[in-house]
Parts: sequence; structure tokens; C-alpha cells
Amino acid sequence: MTYYLSTKCVENAYTVLAKYEINNASILHIFFILKACGYNRLEQLPLSVIADNGIKPATMLSKLFSPEERSPKKYEFISPFSMKKWAAQAPSEPLNKWVKSRIKNNVIGGATTWRTIIDDDASSETFKFKYNYAEKIKELTLKDIKINLLALAIWSQRFTPFDEKLSNIQLTEYFNKVFKVTEEEKDLFFALDFRELQVEYSDYIHDSQHIRTLIGRPKSESDTKWIDSVKKSQSYNLQYFEEEIIMPDYSNNSNPLKVVEPLLSRYRQVILSGPPGTSKSHIANKISCKYNVKKIQFHPSYSYQNFIGGYVVDGTTVNWSDGVLFEFSKLARENVNEDYLLIIDEINRANVGQVFGETIQCLDRNYTTSIKRKNELVEFSLPSNLYIIGTMNTSDRSIGAIDFAIKRRFISIYVPPDASLAEDLCETDFGISVGDLLRKLNSNLFNTLKNRELAIGHALFFDESVLSSSKKKYIWSDNDFELLFNYKILPLIEDYTKGNMSQLNEILGKDLSNRITGSDFIQHLSDLVS
Repeated sequence: MTYYLSTKCVENAYTVLAKYEINNASILHIFFILKACGYNRLEQLPLSVIADNGIKPATMLSKLFSPEERSPKKYEFISPFSMKKWAAQAPSEPLNKWVKSRIKNNVIGGATTWRTIIDDDASSETFKFKYNYAEKIKELTLKDIKINLLALAIWSQRFTPFDEKLSNIQLTEYFNKVFKVTEEEKDLFFALDFRELQVEYSDYIHDSQHIRTLIGRPKSESDTKWIDSVKKSQSYNLQYFEEEIIMPDYSNNSNPLKVVEPLLSRYRQVILSGPPGTSKSHIANKISCKYNVKKIQFHPSYSYQNFIGGYVVDGTTVNWSDGVLFEFSKLARENVNEDYLLIIDEINRANVGQVFGETIQCLDRNYTTSIKRKNELVEFSLPSNLYIIGTMNTSDRSIGAIDFAIKRRFISIYVPPDASLAEDLCETDFGISVGDLLRKLNSNLFNTLKNRELAIGHALFFDESVLSSSKKKYIWSDNDFELLFNYKILPLIEDYTKGNMSQLNEILGKDLSNRITGSDFIQHLSDLVS
């Protein structure tokens, strides 16, 4: 059965939102659309992301016509933060056009208020939020006001079909997930007050014509033309308003070596990214047998001096030391008939832009820049026989993202978990398929967290202590698997869910999340897989 938020419920949410007198309401409106698109204060993202990803969140926040109706050519959307003023200031352009051009022009095109919120790079057409963006938006728009989060959650989900009736908390969590609301933003912008609203459901989509009557028609439109005389569309897709994330295929992954090797040969530098335990380092090591190899690992303290060169303290003296990239490039340049491979594990753990410095441009190849070595400038470039592989754990939320300027200069290859590989290489003596378990875990993780990066890698099941030399397989006893699950897999899932017990129970069931042992463990594990 399908449920929708009732007309009365949506009307009450509108009534609550219409009470607010918000300055610069368009800033708040656009801000939440940008957040849903993925913009943040860590990574410069291209402007094109707005046009690519902005329609869905803009529709959720703004659309005045349901998917059952044919939208008019103008006056089809509203800002939930300026309900009162809409009739006098209704935007006449279509929502699609507003998202794809107006938002971009407002943010980048010279609006002085946005200069205080974002840092943009005109040359690469990218931007990110400033470090204090949240406080600045609060100051510009809400001041002492806090918006009722449940009212906004109801409004944004007024067209959404649900398989079950969600609670107040679940509705607000859905909003926070779609619009990527941080704890800081939640504290600054919202009040979690359930007293004003009662969530009610219906078997059919709410009466959007009734809501438009409450809002009032635009000044230039007649009641019959705008509110009532909207023709029904012959076909529509309510699923448009659902969480449009497709479950990634975590099985039957084709041999990544067949993909990586030709791309590395052609483009000279690739980044292998994916959740932990998906064999990224293993793939890099497999490829390395054809090269002269230098392997390093980035970390938060890794610096330009380590990578390019600089003065270092040696006891009581200060000496110049060439960095890894400088030395390895020199070696490759002196041996043009051999190929050299630099493997950078955990490439996103360092401040990559700072580590590469001005040599970022050399990643374009055939590009030469000047770098300071000792007290003189020297020309530097990357030789054509030097190749680079970076590996990156995409699930680690404690580390920063790679700058767009660097990311675009690497070929990015996503390495997902491969359940079929776990199935082929692992056996259990208690009758459970490791491949089926991995598929189930990752399916539950994705359905709950809606993030492909928060997954379990197949390599977590490849433990040398249970490797059988005769069978060339990993043979798991119930006792060994119990330890693996309770003290390696479960802690990872706890980290993914940040200890949220309701999410843990949704993924594993209430028993497995409690580190049970013995026959109970095997029984509940079997129930999970089945």
C-alpha cells in the first residue's frame, strides 16, 4: 500500500512556514538546493553540478503543481521561506530554467551577499562554501528565527509516496539526509518542535489546488486560469519525487585489472577509489610488476618538502633534501627506456593541493613549471615514462576531499565490493555463503544509509590466518567468523551509522548488533542472509 501526507497535514505545514518573516529568503532557498547538490566547505565543485543535480531538491522545496498535473509555463514554484510575499513577487520563469541559469547567476554572477558565503575560482568555474558560511547565512536570513524542521520536512515531502507511515523523527531525518544538513546547520537554522503539527497520512496525493488557493494567485493571473484550470497529464511518474539513488551492483564485478591497465597506459595517472577492503592496493601492486616502483603513503603531516623538496633539520644542521616526486622523476628521466610507477596509498589523507604545490599543472603532462630548489629556480616536468596510481578510501569521513583541480587531472576508477569474488574464494563450515552475506549486508547498508561509499569490502573476508594452502581458499569456522564479524565488520557498520541503534537494527537486526556468540550467532546470521 502507498501512503501520502494528507492535505490537512500539508496545509498545516504551509501555515507554520507562512508565519516566518525572513530576510533575503532567496539566499536560504538556494542554499538548501546547493546543499542537496553536494556543495560544502571542503571541496571546490563545478557549477555544472547545479544544472545536473538541482532539479530534484528544487522540486521538493518549491513546486506548486503535483506530478498529476500539467504545470503552467510560469508561476509554477514558490520559496518555502517567503510564502507571504509570493503572490506579489512570484517568479514567472519555469523552475527548470531558474535552477539551470538563475541560481548560477545569483551565486557567481556578482550578488554581493554571496561573496560573503562562497569562495569561487573563476578559472575553473568551481566554488565551495566559506569556513563560516553557516553563521553568515544565519545572520543574513534568519537572525533570531529558527524554522520548524518538521514543517519544512512535511512541505518538502508533500508529493512523496511512502511504503509505510513515517514518524515525525523519520520525516525530519529524511529531509536532513536529502539536503545534507549538518549538526551545525541543524542547531543554527531549525527548531525541532512537534507541538504545532500532527503528521497525518492519506491513500492519495494531497490536494495541491487547495494549497494554491491558500497561497493566493499571482497578481497577473486569474483564479480560473492559475488555480483551477490545470489539465491532468495523461502520464506521470510519482517516483520522480523519491530518493533517486540507484543501488550499485556489488556483485560480478569485472576484473578491474582489465580496466586499470589500459587507462593507466593511456593517461599515465589514475586514482582507485572505493570503500575499504575492495582490493585497491592489491590492484596497484598487481600492476606494479611491470614497472620500477616507488610506493609511499600520504598522511596528514605529509608535506611539500617530503614530496617536492625543501630544507630539513638534520641534527644540528639544516640541509636541502629533494622530495620523492622530484627524485623519482629524475630517475625516470635518466632511464627513458624503462617505465616507472609511483603508488600513493591513501592519497586523500594529506592536503593534496599543498603537497603538489605548483607541480599540479605538470599533471597535465607536456607542461613545465619552475620550482625553487635550494636558492635557484629550476624547470620541472613529469617525464612521459613516469606513471602514478593513487588509492583512496571514500568511506572515511574524517578526511578531506581532493581539490577539483587535482581530481580532474586523474582518471578516476571506482572499485566496488565484489560479492562473487568472496563467494569464489571463501567457504564456511556452518553452511552460510560469504558472498550472499556480503550482498545482504551491502544491500541493507545502502537501503538504510543511501550512500554507496558506506559498504563492506570483500577483502575483509580474506584473512591469511584461515587460508587453506591445499584448497587455496579462506576456510571459515564458526568461531573464527564470529570474531571477524563481532570485532571487524560490526565496528565498521557502527562507524557508518555513527552508533544509531535504529539504523543498526535495520541493517543487522536487533540481535546481531549486540555481539552475540555461539549457536545464537550462527542462527541470526543465517536469518539475516535468508
